[in-house]
Amino acid sequence: MTRPSHPLGLKTDGLPFRQLAALVDALETTCAVLSGLQEQPRFAGNKAGEPYNTAGAILEDLRNNIGCEVDDIRDEVERRSVSSSDEAEDKFGILIGRYTGGCDEPSAAVSELAQIAADIAADLRQAVKS
Repeated sequence: MTRPSHPLGLKTDGLPFRQLAALVDALETTCAVLSGLQEQPRFAGNKAGEPYNTAGAILEDLRNNIGCEVDDIRDEVERRSVSSSDEAEDKFGILIGRYTGGCDEPSAAVSELAQIAADIAADLRQAVKS
């Protein structure tokens, strides 16, 4: 399945890592709030098999699009190099978020996180040399 990049039109190219970290945190909080709202009876579906009514489905669509924005930001962050230890910390914090909600294979996640940390460290060493 393909989807458009940045379905809500967020323009994040070139934002500093610190701002991206804050944005990801805010968007994830927004998703959690929307998810909680959807569980209220006023958004419940009326038919069997439909978890939400029309308004609830709109919230679900918004929540999904926000999640896509977060994924797009993480993809962007993963491609970018760091030039300071602060940026390295922010980058790792953003990328680790892919794993904090749980995963099917914890050992694979730990291995991937170790590789991400090693790549960030290598970027930082390269930046210091330059």
